[in-house]
Amino acid sequence: MPWSARYDSEFSGFELIELFQFCEEEGHRQGINDANQNRIGSREQAPFHRDFMGGYPKSLWENAYWIGVQAHGDTTPAAIELEIQKVLSAPDTSRWLCDALNSALDRDSTDATNDAEYLCDLLTRRTNALSLASEANWGEE
Repeated sequence: MPWSARYDSEFSGFELIELFQFCEEEGHRQGINDANQNRIGSREQAPFHRDFMGGYPKSLWENAYWIGVQAHGDTTPAAIELEIQKVLSAPDTSRWLCDALNSALDRDSTDATNDAEYLCDLLTRRTNALSLASEANWGEE
């Protein structure tokens, strides 16, 4: 049974890995999206025939879909408030995170989210830059 006009045996090892990652990532994303939009089940069916590769890509997609649905969790304001309170009261939560979260709660949620996304991006780039600089220094030793 071909997929994308190719038979199972025509896929390289690397292409198989990419295909399986796609099945897991996209199936998971579709599950989260469907749960978020209150349309669970609408995109559960994988875009793969059950006979393609013995049904493995179809199975990967559909399992990942339901994991995504379950990962979505409860998004009611009360459930989110409970999660926030758990984070703030946990003894292992850093003081920095508690301060940042409390500060964000006093602000417009969209503005706070935008600032948090920018901060995450900036800190990720900083971490990557420091890691690259550290690796470059290893070669000099």
